[in-house]
Amino acid sequence: MSFYSKIRKNRNGIGVYIPKETNPENNLYGKKVEVLVDKVQGFHSVLGKDGRLYIPQNVEETFCLNNGDIILIRCLSDPNKEDKFCKVHVRLKKNKECMCIYDCQSPKFEGLFEVVRKVESIPPANKLFEGFSIADNDGDVTLFDGQKRCVETKNSLTPLDFSHYLGCYFADGTRKGNSWGISASSFKQALYFAEMHKKIISKPNLDFCISYTSKNDLMGNEKEVVIEKWFKETGIRASRARIRVSNCKNLGKLNPSGTMVLLEHRKLTQTLYNRMLDNLQRHIIENNDEKKAIEFICGVMEGDGSPSARKRGHIVIATNTNDAVVLEKIISVAKLNHRLYSEGPNRVFVRITSMGLLEKFDKLYNLIFIHYPKRRQRFAERFLETGAARFIIKPEGRTSNFLKSRLKEKGLLDENCFLTPKGEVIRSCLLKMAQEMRS
Repeated sequence: MSFYSKIRKNRNGIGVYIPKETNPENNLYGKKVEVLVDKVQGFHSVLGKDGRLYIPQNVEETFCLNNGDIILIRCLSDPNKEDKFCKVHVRLKKNKECMCIYDCQSPKFEGLFEVVRKVESIPPANKLFEGFSIADNDGDVTLFDGQKRCVETKNSLTPLDFSHYLGCYFADGTRKGNSWGISASSFKQALYFAEMHKKIISKPNLDFCISYTSKNDLMGNEKEVVIEKWFKETGIRASRARIRVSNCKNLGKLNPSGTMVLLEHRKLTQTLYNRMLDNLQRHIIENNDEKKAIEFICGVMEGDGSPSARKRGHIVIATNTNDAVVLEKIISVAKLNHRLYSEGPNRVFVRITSMGLLEKFDKLYNLIFIHYPKRRQRFAERFLETGAARFIIKPEGRTSNFLKSRLKEKGLLDENCFLTPKGEVIRSCLLKMAQEMRS
């Protein structure tokens, strides 16, 4: 048998402590044994329940470690574990006690560790990272913020590359609290959110949970059925499912598959997302960036948007009073015809009219409910039946002079009521959507 231990000195000589779980197994009490001692590189330690790693005093003295220092830790006994940047936390008791959070996913892991080097925090080359302690790692950076668990991301990270996804996060993400999360209402959304999150956080630590509401009493295996359904469609296996039974009679609009919640229990992940969201919104408004505004609004539609209940082809976004202020500014930059109305003190609806959607449909077609097939189908059915859409598809048909004048104002018809080049592009998009419905 082999084990790690420190050599101890006492008045009778030198010796080693035998681990308590090893001694009873081999019945060594009172026996003479031959011991082969071999010095190992690094130091032996057992991770705590939260993944903390205590650093020996001699190592602390070698590197002159202080509170807040960043060090690179290597696991010598497990080559599958990657080197990790960690922030040192110092606690003064009888002696100076140094520790860091190495791997919270491997509690009680036992092995040999080595402090490779002490790392100087670099100045932020990216405005997103201002105020963080930063360790550079060949294009990736590890961000530290106080006692929060660190995150790794790209040094070149920019919110402009994630305008649609950040719109989804604005609608369905967790922007407050102690952890990050986003809710996916469809299988495609779950895959899209997981893919985009991995592009932002280099080494994500995602937890997946399913929330489901049932009309009937539970039979006992509903959780397993729902988890398997999502796994079959997405390849993502949720760790758990929360099922609620409701006696409400009007449950027809509930998602039959439930909702998958993507979670990452790191406050710093949420902080980084919120910074990206604020920077993107500020960029759109200050630079009047119509393209990014449209992408962002279409992302918001994925979560909070729905086709109008009436057959008028509108899209209604449900939001709150504070978010409505930001949304209206960005929708105005996107030049989408809209109006706001409220129901209650903190419930606001933004209605984007069918004519506003038609005018920009060449830019909206590939983005509207693109990851929510059910809503995209419902929208197409209603939008294509509006008088304006029907006339653009078949301009030789008859329609009112009022509608023709509106289409001229929008630049879709010329003075002779023929389609303009812009009108032809939009007609092509409408035909594609009609074909998509039939397939």
